[in-house]
Amino acid sequence: MKLLLTLSAVVVSSFYALRLYFTRGTYRSVASLKDIQKSIGQSQGQVRVMPLDLAKLSSVHAFAENLRLHEPKVDCLILNAGVFGVPLQKSEDGLELHFQVNYLSHFLLTQLLADVLAKTPHSRVVIVSSSLHKRGVVDLENLNFERGTYSPFAAYCNSKLALCLFGRELSRRAADRHIDVFTLHPGIVWTNLKRHENIPWWKKFLLLPLVFLFVRTPAEGASTVVFCATEPSLTGTTGKYYGRCKEESWSDTCNDSELAAKLWNKSEQTVEAKRT
Repeated sequence: MKLLLTLSAVVVSSFYALRLYFTRGTYRSVASLKDIQKSIGQSQGQVRVMPLDLAKLSSVHAFAENLRLHEPKVDCLILNAGVFGVPLQKSEDGLELHFQVNYLSHFLLTQLLADVLAKTPHSRVVIVSSSLHKRGVVDLENLNFERGTYSPFAAYCNSKLALCLFGRELSRRAADRHIDVFTLHPGIVWTNLKRHENIPWWKKFLLLPLVFLFVRTPAEGASTVVFCATEPSLTGTTGKYYGRCKEESWSDTCNDSELAAKLWNKSEQTVEAKRT
């Protein structure tokens, strides 16, 4: 199955230069690489593309192994890939697509890169969730939507809540390794994320005024991601939730430490079961 993914980024920096590993659907990789390289300049760093399909856990393992061969340490891992509104589909691993692409593969990738992240004091993991996590639920016995009526919107919200719980639990477990973890929502951003939704033209026309009022450009949407990845004042802080470049409150469910720990354990069991 082919799936076009938005970007994830792995930042490897030093005093003199920066190397950005950029991963997305292959047909857009070359153009994206050229745009980013042009914006940062040849003398300031390097941009490299590596294949990563988050709909395949085997691809996550291959990506992590390949990266570790090239880089002894990583300063920042940005988890921003996602899908929205996908009709009920299972990945080749037999997992519901929102759950795997938006959450579980990010969980696995972070696990696989934890030791190289730990080699940089106060490295950062930046988790892009959504304010829609507040409408999500995490049912540990039904993460794969095997019971009840499937809703693409609910599946998306659930995956974003899972990311918030992951951010909370990761910040606790990684504190002694001095890895700082930040979870955020970028706002409503004008991208192709909703390409799977079949919205009638007349509804799009009616919604157009709201787009101009509330929808952010990709650059505006990226501002909080960049803030969490680079803001010096955040060094040493961890486990917090951000929006519009400032700390915000997440849902009460995200403060459920017991649920966060249980989701972590369930996720470990799932990726291990799919590995064997």
